[in-house]
Amino acid sequence: MRRIVIVLASVATIHGASYEYSADGQLVSADYGEKKIWYQYDDSGNLSTVRGPSPLETWRKMTFGTFEATGAAADTAINNGVTNLLRFALGVPSGAMLDSRLQSAWSASGFDVTYWARSDMPTLPVTLEVSTDLVRWTPFTESVQIDSEVGYNLWKATLPTDQPRIFWRIKAGQ
Repeated sequence: MRRIVIVLASVATIHGASYEYSADGQLVSADYGEKKIWYQYDDSGNLSTVRGPSPLETWRKMTFGTFEATGAAADTAINNGVTNLLRFALGVPSGAMLDSRLQSAWSASGFDVTYWARSDMPTLPVTLEVSTDLVRWTPFTESVQIDSEVGYNLWKATLPTDQPRIFWRIKAGQ
């Protein structure tokens, strides 16, 4: 009698690491606790990409104990009234209030908004947007960089006050 064993997916632990395999036996990821490596294959089954965690995935691991964007670590999850993705994009530390990286105040020339934005992730744009009706939002293109620190730039925008009303928001992502 022949036995056939089919493994649809597996996770093996060797030397303190967890390895995840696809249904066809290809290595999908290797998790070493604080470091994780993902493997991707082309249509022919050849290894095409090997990557480590992105800055966002590393932040999730440090903040929530997971690389995955699920549950409390999801990008859209609210942490002190701010989504995790915006908190990450502005560099707001876990448990800190938003005003540590975003300020607004009246000035002689209008309404000033200053905010930090990641400079090390061009795929995660941080944009100041304005609206007069809370329906149509447009990027405010007159922000200027006034300072920087490792991984972040400080931006300042002076919003006009010659309109009956203007609303603003900071948006992270597309």
